[in-house]
Amino acid sequence: MAGKLKVAAVGCGGIGHRHQLGYLQHPGAELVAVCDIDTAKAKTRAEELGIEKWYPSIKEMLANEECDLVDVVT
Repeated sequence: MAGKLKVAAVGCGGIGHRHQLGYLQHPGAELVAVCDIDTAKAKTRAEELGIEKWYPSIKEMLANEECDLVDVVT
């Protein structure tokens, strides 16, 4: 696979945050979106991490994002 692995993350709690930080630090990964049913948490996490896209549902995220990996931590 050429290029970075595009990752979408489901769950913006404590463990999800640790996973997201790991993807941001990994040279072979690109965190493209985050998702949480708590919309305030999803928006805040996206802002903290510098991620442009956040979603309130996995269904909406998958309909709008091209990703290679979905990390579900919820």
